[in-house]
Amino acid sequence: MGEATADILPVKDTVIRPAIVFGQHRIAGTRATTALRCAGLSMTKARTKEDLLHRIGQAKPDLVVILGAQDGHDPASLLADINASRRTETMPVLFISEAGIRCAGAYANFDRVAPDSGVFETFLAVRALLRRERPWILQESRCYGALQLDEARFRLAYGQRTAALGKLDINILGPFFDAPGHVFDRRMLQRLAYGYGRWKKGSRLIDAGVCRTRGLLMEHLGFDPIQTVRGVGYRLIGRPA
Repeated sequence: MGEATADILPVKDTVIRPAIVFGQHRIAGTRATTALRCAGLSMTKARTKEDLLHRIGQAKPDLVVILGAQDGHDPASLLADINASRRTETMPVLFISEAGIRCAGAYANFDRVAPDSGVFETFLAVRALLRRERPWILQESRCYGALQLDEARFRLAYGQRTAALGKLDINILGPFFDAPGHVFDRRMLQRLAYGYGRWKKGSRLIDAGVCRTRGLLMEHLGFDPIQTVRGVGYRLIGRPA
């Protein structure tokens, strides 16, 4: 798949999940196509807003991707129409645009990446969004070293030992298995784990979440696989040093 995907672990699930893409952006569209394919999603295109909303109701996709700014369509209004058209419990929406998006309240079933984001960033955003909104569709077990993460069943195994995970634990651990060996800075990991709009300068939210997850894993697995990288953030180790 080339250098653009060298740092990520593509999904190899035999079930290909549907995604609908609306809008046009040549460069971002090409990168999004690659990222979706790596995330185990097939892509169909909606020609108009009406076509998009119809397809959401009929096809029940696992993800909607909005490419670029849509003339005459305010992002918040478009998101409201998408949510009103869905026939599933949740509907993850990824905006690939320059403009920020306002959300009502603390909860957001969407995320945003800039059009110049690479395949790496887009892939991680897609996977994190699905993990937060539709974790039960992530059926493939993800492995790193001696660790095996079962996202759909909320379990992390190490040899004969298993830790039952909570939703936040899955959201924190998942990115490490999507990009094995990558060191995540605090801002990026917090964004992936908690969602859009949750990062504020000086925030220690991710540190508190990671601390809790580390304690859980130490208790049930007998070792802590999350390693602090001083001055940067965190990385995962596949087995005890």
